[in-house]
Amino acid sequence: LGWRNQGWKAQQEDYKSYAVLRDEFLRKPRGRAALLKGGIVWRLAIETLGSTAALSGPSQEVFTCGHQIILANGDAWWDDDLTSEELDLICGKYRISTGITSQTSDSSWWPKHSTWTKLVGQINHGYWNAICEDWFQRRLDSIRKGQASPRKASDW
Repeated sequence: LGWRNQGWKAQQEDYKSYAVLRDEFLRKPRGRAALLKGGIVWRLAIETLGSTAALSGPSQEVFTCGHQIILANGDAWWDDDLTSEELDLICGKYRISTGITSQTSDSSWWPKHSTWTKLVGQINHGYWNAICEDWFQRRLDSIRKGQASPRKASDW
């Protein structure tokens, strides 16, 4: 979502702009790969795509932006994947200047995928359950009311 200056405070309009960009990306053919990631990326994608989009099969970009699985019999199967930049977009990541030369820190509306995978036993239970959904709905409600802002990875 770009760079922000030190001291930047997110507003509700920032969240709305992020959600528009996220949803535009997710509606592209490769957006279905977000449903395959699971966790917070899956939850954000399901709002926009619904669950049946995962069944549509790999996009035309699978050989340039996908991953390959080699089976024991030597067959190769391909499916869409997301870059770290695309995962960061889905989770609403900003780069924020720390005020120390060119140093920045990342903050995001939702835990980045790389952060989510480290939160096992906290808000990540290894699968999406009622506890995860309750946390998601409370966080979304706080954001919509203007009571929540992007967080650093260490604050999740």
